[in-house]
Order: sequence, then C-alpha cells, then structure tokens
Amino acid sequence: MKKFIFVISLSLLLTSCGVVSAAGSVVGGTIKAAGTVTGAVIKTTGKIIGSVIGGSDSEVKVKDTKYKFSDVEMEVDQYSAVVTGKLSHNGSTKKNLRLSIPCFDKDGNRVGDAIATIDELEKDKKWEFRAVLNEPNVVSCKIKDAYITVD
Repeated sequence: MKKFIFVISLSLLLTSCGVVSAAGSVVGGTIKAAGTVTGAVIKTTGKIIGSVIGGSDSEVKVKDTKYKFSDVEMEVDQYSAVVTGKLSHNGSTKKNLRLSIPCFDKDGNRVGDAIATIDELEKDKKWEFRAVLNEPNVVSCKIKDAYITVD
C-alpha cells in the first residue's frame, strides 16, 4: 500500500509540475529566440538584446591599425537601434575617434549608421562604446562593415 501511495504521489507531483505526463513522456514549452546571429550580422525581431556580432574576435583594419571588437550586443525598440560592446586597437593613440556601424531594414536596405565617438583611445585600451541610430526600421547591423575615422 505504501508503494502504491508513493507511486501515485510521485506521478501527481511530476504531472502537476509539467515535467512528466501520465504516459511518462517529457512535457514542456519551447524557448523561442527573438534574434539570431548570421555571420557578422545581428538580426532582430522587436525589442531584444542580441548576441555577439560576428563572434567575440571581430576585427576591422583601417590603414595599419587593427581594431578589435568584443562583447558586442544590439538592442532594438520601436524608435532606435543601440549597438554596445568594447573596442580596442594596436596602433598609436587615436584622437576624436568615430565609430560608424551600418544598419539595415528587413529588406536589406541600408537605413543609416549607428554612431559612437570618443575623444581619445590609447593603444590596447578597451573603449566600452554605445553606438546609436535613431531609426524605427532597423533589423540588423554589420559590425564587420563598420568604419572608423580619426582626426
């Protein structure tokens, strides 16, 4: 009798938690991602925080300087796109650095650039940038196509 009560109790406990059905199969919902990473592009479907664009070791070369991106994410809402991350370089100190990240709509048309600036960035120092594009139709931004200008 104790065994019977134990089995019934265990079955009721597991079915009420949504873990196991009466037939013993796993029951549960699906976790659905709101964004995907495709190569060097973050694609989004509404207000979301995306994943790293192009991997944590993305680089852009400008003249003789390599700029390295890490921890890059993108957030999109109904008004704008914000790309955040860290940027460092292997060259001499850069003054008035401007980071421009091209962004695209759902049809792949370029709608503008997410922009961030910093007064000075020394060699091998990490800049925690926040590039913003005030455009409601952004679906993706390409970090590997970013361009950097300095004075």
